[in-house]
Order: sequence, then C-alpha cells, then structure tokens
Amino acid sequence: GGGGGGGGGAAAAARSGAGAAAAEGGGRASLRAERAACNEREIAHLLAATERAPAEAGQGGEARPGTLADGRVVVAPSRLGAAAGLGLFAGVDIRRGEPITTYDGPVLYREQLPRGHDVSYVLRVPDSGGALIDGKPVADAIRSNAANPASDGFHYPLAGSEWWERGAGAMCNDPRAPPLYNARVAFRRPRGSRSAAELATRSAVLLATRDIASGEEVYFNYRSEKPFEHLRRERQLQELKRRHKEERFDAIRPVWMPNAAAS
Repeated sequence: GGGGGGGGGAAAAARSGAGAAAAEGGGRASLRAERAACNEREIAHLLAATERAPAEAGQGGEARPGTLADGRVVVAPSRLGAAAGLGLFAGVDIRRGEPITTYDGPVLYREQLPRGHDVSYVLRVPDSGGALIDGKPVADAIRSNAANPASDGFHYPLAGSEWWERGAGAMCNDPRAPPLYNARVAFRRPRGSRSAAELATRSAVLLATRDIASGEEVYFNYRSEKPFEHLRRERQLQELKRRHKEERFDAIRPVWMPNAAAS
C-alpha cells in the first residue's frame, strides 16, 4: 500500500514538475512575444519618421528599397520553372550595391510559430536573440488576388493592401546555382535616435551584388538566413519518396481476372 502511495505521489510530483516546466516555457514564449510586439511598435515609429525624409533618396543619398507600388520590383512566375512558383524581378535597372527591396514581415520567435506553419518564408535575424522575420504575409496577399496575373503579366496584392507599400523580398528565390546569384541580404538598424535604433530589431534589405537589368529575376543564397530551409527540403524529399512508393505499388498491384476455363 505504502509503495503504491509513494508511486502515486511521485507521479503527481512529476506531473506537477512537468506542468511547472510547461508554464515556464509558456512564460518565456510570452516574454518573447511581448518583446517582438514592442520591437514592431518601435520599428513602426521609426519608419514613420523615415517617411518624412525625401521620397527619392535614402540614408546618405542612396536609392530607397523598392516596393510593388513604385514599380522598382515586380512579381511574376519564376524563370526557374513551375516548381519555384512566383519570383521577384527588377522593375527598373538597379546598380551594384543599391537596395532592391526589404524582406518585410512580422517579427516573431520560434516559439510563436503556429504548428504546421509554412516556414519557407521565415528569415533569421542574426545576433537578435532568435528574432525571425516571417515573409509569408506578402506571398499570401499576392496569391489571394484572384485577378492575377494582371494584364501586364505581373502578380499584385489586392487593391488597398498594405503590401503594395512594403518590401517584397520574401518572393525572391534561391536557384542554388552560384553564377545566378545577384543579390544578398544585409541587416540594418532603422534610422532614428541611437537608443531607439538599438532597441529595434534590424531590418533585412536585399542589396544588388552586381548590376541588375530591368526584367531580370532577383536571386539570393538562402544559406543560414533561412533556418528552416533544410526542414522544407526534407519534407519535399519525403513527399517524393512517398509518391514514388505509391506509384510502384500501383504498378505491381495484382488485378483479379475471372478464370475463363472455370466458366
């Protein structure tokens, strides 16, 4: 009897400990979520101040990152093939070193990613305590527009969508062929007071690594900036293996035929 009671007590203690650990984990996630929300508010404030700067020039007189609204970047079917889906293209000639567009999206942390979330658009912000930029909303905004493609062949968000004015870097593909790369990701502190800039999560900007002609597709090497890319590739490989196995099974599946001799 005593042994059973002790076992029950140990089990209860274990359950209690597990509950406490889960609560602690949830607390950490909550703190990170609060930090991310604070960072986003700070960034929004800084960006609002940036909008008051001259529209044609960025910091130091450099060109400003493009948006779908100003036409410096456009979205169209990728030249990598149907499997790549949509891609990002230069809407104007872009010189080496110039910003192409920002990699825009909500800032969050790994604990905040919903189960089953498409992580192929998630970009890691280095030296940020685990901050991530989720670029999926821009893809969703474009794909939800049933009027695409437009008469010019490009794909756009719905009229009035915030993604007309925000960066479309998440639509950029990785061809996994070094000679094709013409952009890289750089992380920058927002403009503003030094103290505010230090608090805000750095923004991600696609920079041209060579001159890019209007109409040319933009590519960058995902590398470690896409922390879940290997998981996506593993899932694709597993899906291909599953389909191949089903196709083989269908090919050798026995088919019942009536015995003509017996009839």
